[in-house]
Amino acid sequence: MEVKKLIPILMTLIALLMVVIGFFFPWWSIKTTREAEAALNATARADYGFFGTVSANRKAGNETQSVFLPIGNLTVSEGDTNAWNFIFNVFLGLVAGGMSLTIISEALLIFSIFRKPSHKFALFTIIALAVAAVLLLCAPFYVAATSEPLLAKLSSVMPVEVPSRWVPIVPTDIGSFWGSKPIPKTSPFPSWIQGGNFWIWGADLGWHLMFTSGLLLLASVILVRQTTQE
Repeated sequence: MEVKKLIPILMTLIALLMVVIGFFFPWWSIKTTREAEAALNATARADYGFFGTVSANRKAGNETQSVFLPIGNLTVSEGDTNAWNFIFNVFLGLVAGGMSLTIISEALLIFSIFRKPSHKFALFTIIALAVAAVLLLCAPFYVAATSEPLLAKLSSVMPVEVPSRWVPIVPTDIGSFWGSKPIPKTSPFPSWIQGGNFWIWGADLGWHLMFTSGLLLLASVILVRQTTQE
């Protein structure tokens, strides 16, 4: 059994596991920075899931507030709700296609261990892997590109009560998928954090797992092509 053939099999399997695990983690989040948390002895965070759910919590001393709700509860119009549903449906379609082709590719790679694949067989495996990689790379970037304007139109991006002394955060502050909101230098916060960031937001673990799975599949395509050409 050649080690060179085992490496793309292992990489493809890891990519598939990453996709599955990624569904259980948020694709986007907004939270207080470490500097703000140190100054306030409090934290706040909202996580957005791939199935259109939002989980938010705030901790201040012994007080904890948590909410879990569908993102539709934060939209201000039926059109925005439909737009979110469309985004998640397209995303799930891209991922489903990528996962299906990844499973097929994994089966073909395992089969190639037991016999030398023909040129057509190897070409089909490479194409399946490449298309799967493209789909899984496009899925997270599609969410990032289409969600930003809708995030800015939500009724709230932090659906838990934020104390009045904190730097306020409103949906219109979300001007990009990745970003931050600074602490004004005229604020009552300690001088050592004034001018720093109070809120930060951007892609979370689920998004990165999806993206990384696509990169792994692209690497598998290169390895499989090199192996078949030898």
